[in-house]
Amino acid sequence: MLKKLKRFLVSRIKRLGIVDALLFGSAVKGKVLPGDIDVCLIFRNKVSLEVVDKLAKEAKSKGFNLHISTLTIDNFFTKPHSLIRTLLKEGISISTGRKFSENFNLKSFTLYSYTLKKIKPSSKVRFVYLLKGRGKESGFVKRLNGKWINDGCFIIPIEKDNEILEVMKRWKINYKREVLLLIS
Repeated sequence: MLKKLKRFLVSRIKRLGIVDALLFGSAVKGKVLPGDIDVCLIFRNKVSLEVVDKLAKEAKSKGFNLHISTLTIDNFFTKPHSLIRTLLKEGISISTGRKFSENFNLKSFTLYSYTLKKIKPSSKVRFVYLLKGRGKESGFVKRLNGKWINDGCFIIPIEKDNEILEVMKRWKINYKREVLLLIS
């Protein structure tokens, strides 16, 4: 679905005078069936509501349920907008196919810290094996390209966040999480 959407958007953004379109939200964070797909259209000088409406209608006719946000280049430099933080954390450029943050040599991660104080001892062991692995078998964190910081603390790429969230909720783990942008 995302590949078809990318092809759809690539074929239209330059023709419609859009600098770029950035995908963000649940669709890029690994949610299997997002209700809609968040797209931010970047305009050079002024947002064209006519262009936004035209693109939204074309997308709907192709079966894409888009939630469209708009920004101008000025929003990134002289009139900062709160959406920019989200785009830096999770935005993917339609033009380049790369994460928006990579333009600034930044990588997005989610930092998890958790405690197992309220978990039964046998469940603690199983949970740790799930995350860290056992013997030669890799744990869930490593399989998601994450890294351990310390016992009870790891980072994972932001696009894998929903997978870890599911595990934490299923196991009823007490955890905290923060989104990080790290210089690469």
